Amino acid sequence: MASDYYKRPIQPFLRDPPNTHARSAYAVEVNPWTTRGDVEAALLFRGAIVSAHGEIDFRIASLCIRCSYIEQYLNVREKYPYSFTGRLKYLRQVFYFGPLARYKNFAYTVLDRLEGDYEFRNLIAHARMQVLPENWVIFQDFPRSDGLEVTKRQEPLPLIELERRAWKAALRSRACQRLSCALDNAGVLPGSEPE
Repeated sequence: MASDYYKRPIQPFLRDPPNTHARSAYAVEVNPWTTRGDVEAALLFRGAIVSAHGEIDFRIASLCIRCSYIEQYLNVREKYPYSFTGRLKYLRQVFYFGPLARYKNFAYTVLDRLEGDYEFRNLIAHARMQVLPENWVIFQDFPRSDGLEVTKRQEPLPLIELERRAWKAALRSRACQRLSCALDNAGVLPGSEPE
């Protein structure tokens, strides 16, 4: 009966992942030694990191646009910063003086932490992820390097560390939201970014 289905207690996914070798429908490679629970947990954590950084990127870009409308900040940059590091640099300049200077300590704390996560963000977003037995995940990619050399990066992480990094990314995302909301509540930024 359908009504009985909704009366069952909900089992949290990560507390008791299935410990069988049945393949996950979401696995991106065939690996008969990796459990379904490990694959789906790794995908969840990676997805949480990517989603958090998408939120962070949007909020940072929005802050840059809105700050650029304030008269004191019109000449801080000659052109809009499109790279993430360029946006962080622009915001550091903006929070250093003028009407946003009173938020400098809070903003710099948030920006410092975001800058520290930038390389890991790129790895998670662009690397191949391989889930291995015994709760390990390996990320592999070919990062940009100077000159003509091709470099390969391989970053092994225990699944518990990937979970910790997902939690940290969510914290960073919420910190960006709090900074944005503090500025909105104080009424120091123009209403909204262009559509």
